Amino acid sequence: MENLGVDYKVFIAQVVNFGILFFVFSRFIAKPFLQAIRDEKAKDIEKDRYLAELEAKHTKMLEEEAAFRKKMKQEQEAILAETKKAADKLRAELMEQAKEDAADLVLRAKKQIDEDRDAFHREVKSHIATMSVFVIEQALQKYLTADVQKKLTEHILTNLRKN
Repeated sequence: MENLGVDYKVFIAQVVNFGILFFVFSRFIAKPFLQAIRDEKAKDIEKDRYLAELEAKHTKMLEEEAAFRKKMKQEQEAILAETKKAADKLRAELMEQAKEDAADLVLRAKKQIDEDRDAFHREVKSHIATMSVFVIEQALQKYLTADVQKKLTEHILTNLRKN
């Protein structure tokens, strides 16, 4: 092989050097490197698993939040409906009380008007009677005697009271 330019001694030295290099490389470089790659893969898998768990928890929390908001909205609507019902009931009670107060006020006003009217009628009758007696006395004083005037006045007053 010397004709080809290959020296056996150099070739054997190169094969031994390659074997030593292969042994050192595989033992001290390749194994730790491959172990580091495996560790990184395991970390990536673990990280993906944790990420999936976190996403599942996040989704679950979003669903719980939506359910909580829905429940709160229902409670709020129930409270609003109850408050509205109470307000309507209170409004109805107040309206009824106002109607009763107005009816009572109208009744008292009518009663007061009737009393005032009766008092006015009595006063007018009294004035009319007094004026009638005065007019009759003045008109008939010249024409009638005192006894006839007295009888006539009494007759007028008794008929006036009856009417």
